[in-house]
Amino acid sequence: MKEWCDVKKDFEPEGSLRDIYIEDINESVWNLFLSDLLDSGYKICFTHGQQVVALPESFAEIKKLQETEPTTLGIAIENGIWINCHFFIESEIELDLSPKDIDTESKFKNLVGFLHWLHLALRKPVKLTHENSQTEVILYLS
Repeated sequence: MKEWCDVKKDFEPEGSLRDIYIEDINESVWNLFLSDLLDSGYKICFTHGQQVVALPESFAEIKKLQETEPTTLGIAIENGIWINCHFFIESEIELDLSPKDIDTESKFKNLVGFLHWLHLALRKPVKLTHENSQTEVILYLS
C-alpha cells in the first residue's frame, strides 16, 4: 500500500474529483453494498431530487426513483470527508470525492480505511483514480 508521501501530489486540487471504482459487478453486489453500508456506522445522506429520503434497500428501487428525479448518496467518513455515489450503471459502482478533502496524512488514512472496508465488504477489487480516468490509478486494493 502506498504511503501519504507517495500520493500527496495526486490530491492537489486542480478542479477535478477523484473516483473510486468497483468494476464487473451486478445488482446483487449493489444490494450488498447498500445493506453493508447501512450496517457500517458511516453517516449517510440519500437524496431524491431535492428531498432527503431513506436509503432504498435495493439498486432496482434506486433506478426506479431515478426515472422521476436524480438520486445521490453521500457517505461521510472520518475527518469531514464526503464520498458521493450517483448510481450510474449496474455493472460498476463509481464513487467520487473532492481531493480538497484529503489534505493530510490523517485524512488519507481515513480514506484508505474506507477503501479497505469496501474491499472487504464486497470482496471485489477497489481502485482510486483521477476523475474519469480509470487508467490513472492512485491506489488499488485486490
